[in-house]
Parts: sequence; C-alpha cells; structure tokens
Amino acid sequence: MKRKKLLIGISVLILSGCIVRFIYNHLDWIIPWYVGKMISLNDDQSSELEKSLMAQLKWHRVTQLSEYSRSLKELSKAVQNDLNKAHLDRFHLTMRRYWQDLVRHVGPDIARILSTATDEQVKELMESLAERNQNFREKYIDPPEAERRERKVDRMTQFLEFCLG
Repeated sequence: MKRKKLLIGISVLILSGCIVRFIYNHLDWIIPWYVGKMISLNDDQSSELEKSLMAQLKWHRVTQLSEYSRSLKELSKAVQNDLNKAHLDRFHLTMRRYWQDLVRHVGPDIARILSTATDEQVKELMESLAERNQNFREKYIDPPEAERRERKVDRMTQFLEFCLG
C-alpha cells in the first residue's frame, strides 16, 4: 500500500509539472543518498558533505538559476519560432558550459572530502564507478549506431518536453 501511494504521489508531481522544483528543493537529502550508494562515508565525512552541500546549493540558487531560466526561455522561444539544429547546438553548448561551471565550483569540496577516504572507501567507490560505467557502455555505446541515434533523439525530445512542457 505504501508503495502504491508513493507511485501515485510521484505521478501527480510529474503530471503537475513540478518534479524539477521538487527534486531541486530536496537535493539536500537526495545528493547524500546518491553518494551513499557509491561510497560509505564516516561521520566526519558525512558532516563535511552536508556542510559543503549547503554552501554549494546556496551558491547555485543565487548565481546559477537565473542563467538556467534565461536559457530555457530562449529555447522555448526558439521552439515556438521554428526550432532548428543551430538552436539545439547552441543550447547543448550552453548546458555543457553550465555543467563545467558546476564541476569547477564543487570540485574542490569533493576533493577535500575524498582526500580523507580510506583505501577501503576508495575501492568501494571505484567498484561503484566501474559498475556504472559498464551499465552506461551497455546502454549507450555498445548498441548499433542507428539504435544509439534513435535513443538520443528520444532522450532529447523527452528532455525538451520536460523542460518546456
């Protein structure tokens, strides 16, 4: 029964168009949960992650969200006014730049936390990453090119529908 209620709740969030806001506003517990699936942190590391995460989320809200909003509005206008490959290429490059900015900004915090990892934690993390890489390879690299291209188009379409409605 609990699972059914959870699925109904998630469906309502998706259908109401607020899933992005929901996820974003809960990154303070989603990220530690995700990290915990990759590596078991000790109490000091968990505390450092929480402290760093709060600072990073504040930075992101203050400095990045208005940029994202502007880019999505531009893309929405392009969709309404005959979207073309140049628009998509520009949007892709913009998203890549946002990702690189984020990685540059959070990288020192991640490095600081990982520098305290034991050999066992490093091994656990490397095994988790190897498994993720294998799953990625099987899904996105190994299939024939035509299938990869079709999946890419489907993902892009879903992403644009998700972002733009």
